[in-house]
Amino acid sequence: LGALVAITGVCPYIDSQRAIVVGVGATLFYHLGVHAEYRWDIRDTARVFPVHGMCGMWGLLCVGFLGQSNLIRQTYENLCLCVYIKLPETIDSQGYLFLYQLAAIGVIMAWSVGSCGFVFLVLRLIPMQGFANFVDFAVVDFIDYYVAPVLTVLL
Repeated sequence: LGALVAITGVCPYIDSQRAIVVGVGATLFYHLGVHAEYRWDIRDTARVFPVHGMCGMWGLLCVGFLGQSNLIRQTYENLCLCVYIKLPETIDSQGYLFLYQLAAIGVIMAWSVGSCGFVFLVLRLIPMQGFANFVDFAVVDFIDYYVAPVLTVLL
C-alpha cells in the first residue's frame, strides 16, 4: 500500500524503470516510519504515518529527482493556470524541482499539525460525557509526539 501511495503523485512523470525505484524506496521509507513509531512509542495501530506520511513524502521527493522534466513541462503547459504563470526555464534542472518538493512537504506538515492541533484543542474544550478521557488521551499524544517535535525543529 505504501508503494501505491508513493507512486500516485509521480506516476505521470516517470517510466516503468523509475517506478520500480519508487516502489523499492517506498518499502524502505515504510519500514523507517514503523521504526520511528516504535522508537517514539507512537500508538498507530493502522500504520497511517508510515504508509501515508513517510511513503507520501517519498513520492513527493521522487517528483523532484526522478521525474522527467519534459513530461512535467508537458503536463503543466497544458493547464489553464500556466497561461498566467509561466514555468521557469530552470524547471529542467532536477535540483530546482527537488527544492519545490521539499517546500511542499514543509507546507503539508505545517497544515497537518496546525489543523489537527486546532481540532484537538476544540475537542478538549467541549465537555462530553464518556468521551473526555479519549480526547485527553488523544490530545496529549498528539501534542507530545507531533506538535512538540515539529516546534522543536522549527524553533
